[in-house]
Amino acid sequence: MAANEKKYLMGILAILVLGFVGLGTLLWFRPLGPGKGGMNPDDRRELASRLLGVGLSEEAADQYEMYLDGSRLGREDRAKISFSIGKAYQDQGNLSRAVSWYYRAEISDPHSSLKSEIGSRVVECLEKLGKYQSARYALNSRAGLEKQEAGEKKGGKVVAKIGDREITLGELNEALDKMPDWARKDYDKPEKKAEFFKQYVANELMFEKARKLGYERDPEVQKQVDLFRKSLLVNRVLEGEVQNKVQVSDQDIELYYRANKEKYVEKDKKDEKKPGRQKSLEEAKEQVRQDYLREKLNEKFNELVQTMMATEKVEFHPEALGE
Repeated sequence: MAANEKKYLMGILAILVLGFVGLGTLLWFRPLGPGKGGMNPDDRRELASRLLGVGLSEEAADQYEMYLDGSRLGREDRAKISFSIGKAYQDQGNLSRAVSWYYRAEISDPHSSLKSEIGSRVVECLEKLGKYQSARYALNSRAGLEKQEAGEKKGGKVVAKIGDREITLGELNEALDKMPDWARKDYDKPEKKAEFFKQYVANELMFEKARKLGYERDPEVQKQVDLFRKSLLVNRVLEGEVQNKVQVSDQDIELYYRANKEKYVEKDKKDEKKPGRQKSLEEAKEQVRQDYLREKLNEKFNELVQTMMATEKVEFHPEALGE
């Protein structure tokens, strides 16, 4: 090939290479265009902020998530948006998602100015979820009071062994969380928790012995297991379809108190004929909350049952009860 032709081809190649480099540079540094739904990231963030401002938390969370997906943000900004998503989910009562997003915010920027509020909100959500031991752990670890338990959530400190079977602190705390409130409070003190620990290990030993003796195949045991399983499943439905759909606000409590003031009158113990003293809202607030919640739960339960009966075409034959 002639020298002039080689120079010509090299020139063409150089132009092409420069062209591709320039195109790549433009693509890399170009502003982000519209994301999902044809909106650019800044507009989407504004939309999310407005939705949150008018109380549409679920919709706001969706928009914030899409904003994160479509934006190149620094650690601080990503933490702030993740925190906003967490708040939105907490406002709508989706506490598990809220905790997840609060942790994402903390991981995005460990030195964020929101760190303290993230911590308090995580503890609040865990408390409402019934994860009392986890909430206590989160609170203590943030305060630096229980550094020795730092690995608990990554598998748990081993507190006992039964042969090759390991029992961890996390497992023990989970068992405590599943106890009723009135029973769990007895084990808040260290000495009581140690007592529970011994009982838990004893139960595990008995369980292993029952399995070795083949009791789990006993027909009567199977019947009881089926009944307990049914009870657990019914409770899960009630939790998802009734309990989680009833929210109580301060305004609800105040309105219920005004409409039912006669329920919150303290009678004179010495002379019951005397007119009782009307309790203030502050004095009766917890009782009012419980009464209102119970009433709303009953309403929601009855609505659910009526809907299910209509859907499944339930028929009653009470005359057969006398046979």
